[in-house]
Amino acid sequence: MEHTLIAIPKEAYQEIQLMKSDIAEIKHLILRENNVLQKEYLSIKETCSILNFGRTKIHKLINETRLDRVKRDRRAYITRESIERFLKTPTNK
Repeated sequence: MEHTLIAIPKEAYQEIQLMKSDIAEIKHLILRENNVLQKEYLSIKETCSILNFGRTKIHKLINETRLDRVKRDRRAYITRESIERFLKTPTNK
């Protein structure tokens, strides 16, 4: 896949970053309201749904220690705390 770089004004970039942060916060509030983040541990599949990422991206975030993984009964789970921390970090992509 080929990427094309475009130049945008610094102010526009900063506004985009703020909007991304706002979107993450709104998503976090919606998930809280719907009790999705009430569980202590979430499956990889649930985490993919919450963060709108594929399994490969979730595993990459685990390897980068941006999400915390625990193993229970031979299954991998992501801690709710690490998902919340990830959602609150405005620079996450």
